[in-house]
Amino acid sequence: MKKQLFIASALTIALTSQAQILTPTKTTSDGIGYPIPGMFTCDGKGRMSIYSDNLGNPEYDENDVRIYNENLELEKNFKIILPDIGSYSVIKRRELVWNNVPKYDLEIKDTVQTSINEITVDNIRWMLGQYSELSNEWTVITETSRTATSVSFNVDVNKDLLNAENYGGYFSGHYYIGTITCSEFDVKHQVFTLSGTLKCYGQTFTGDWNEEKTETSAVASDLVNPINLEYNDMTSLIDYNWFNITQSLFNKDEAYEYIVPIRQQIVERIDNYDRDNDGEVDEVDTRYGVCYPGFKIMQDNGNVLATIMFDGGYTLYYNSDANLSLLHFENKDYIAAKVRKENNNNEMEYATIFYTMTPGDATSIKAVRTEHYGVKATPALAHKNETVVVDFSGIENAKILSVVNGNGRTVMQTHVTNGQTSYTLNTSDLPAGLYVVKVDNGKHT
Repeated sequence: MKKQLFIASALTIALTSQAQILTPTKTTSDGIGYPIPGMFTCDGKGRMSIYSDNLGNPEYDENDVRIYNENLELEKNFKIILPDIGSYSVIKRRELVWNNVPKYDLEIKDTVQTSINEITVDNIRWMLGQYSELSNEWTVITETSRTATSVSFNVDVNKDLLNAENYGGYFSGHYYIGTITCSEFDVKHQVFTLSGTLKCYGQTFTGDWNEEKTETSAVASDLVNPINLEYNDMTSLIDYNWFNITQSLFNKDEAYEYIVPIRQQIVERIDNYDRDNDGEVDEVDTRYGVCYPGFKIMQDNGNVLATIMFDGGYTLYYNSDANLSLLHFENKDYIAAKVRKENNNNEMEYATIFYTMTPGDATSIKAVRTEHYGVKATPALAHKNETVVVDFSGIENAKILSVVNGNGRTVMQTHVTNGQTSYTLNTSDLPAGLYVVKVDNGKHT
């Protein structure tokens, strides 16, 4: 007789005897449809479920589910109800406005060889061509005085023609106000000095705040399917089995059942920017994401059989391939949910929450144990008399290692020596059942 030791990802181990427990069988081959095990239907016959999304059939709407019997006859068609909260960003920016306070002084100092009669507004504009912002259309240059040896000009701006653009933090569209004088200092060679001080005015992001919402993901792009249930029968090694539609697992009526995550909006991050480098924040980007603080058990008619919320701030470790584990052994049934949360050190903590349940009664689901990661047991599924290596290198200053059975009684305990990071567990002395390995460092277990 074979006996086996099952090691779950949350350090839970189970040694099982050869009890007569039904195991689900696939109703169709991989890639064709998803099984509905006969052990979870009202008449004990298996079914097959198919999503229209997977087939690309235009005759069916998105998230339609079709149920087929063993003769591949369509038995039922319904639409799964999924959360409608998606990820997005909200960007708040201050408007670009002209600043009435000068940014800096531009000193003009140059020499030019010409005659006094050729010093005109057009020529001055050409002479100032090296200063790009003085040669644009909104710069107004006016001659204010002229003598035999000098000419003075006023530099101003036509604000109706101002045009400002932001090129990745570089701003075009500065303007200058001031006076420029062209004075002759070498009469023989007709050489003039061009001098003056112009005050530079520019634009800054100090105007009104405007808000823009940017969709970053389709609302339900990663929620095409309900949460998968991965079945683990501890009686014997079985093929990998998973499904997401049942009929009598959570309520003993003819309505089909499925599980969906509860989706909650959260602020993932906030980024502040200073686009004009003036020391003030002028853009705030807020990224809104989603978390999954629990799950719902739904029926095909829209009824909610149960709403399960995780304790301790945990959320479901969810993606498109997310699953819950259904554990069945010694005539007991458990649901295991892999969860995570961010701690005060901004580090991600992982755990598994175990729930007891009575088949056919969703209201019986009750959390009984939360096992924190930090300890890893290898192999995941061990035979009787096989050794299991418990790695607790992720726990600092480990002091005591304990093995607790499913009834909460400590069946083995050993002290951990200083610097020890693993322990080899012999399963030969463990009767069939569920076990939890605990490592205590004096602060946490």
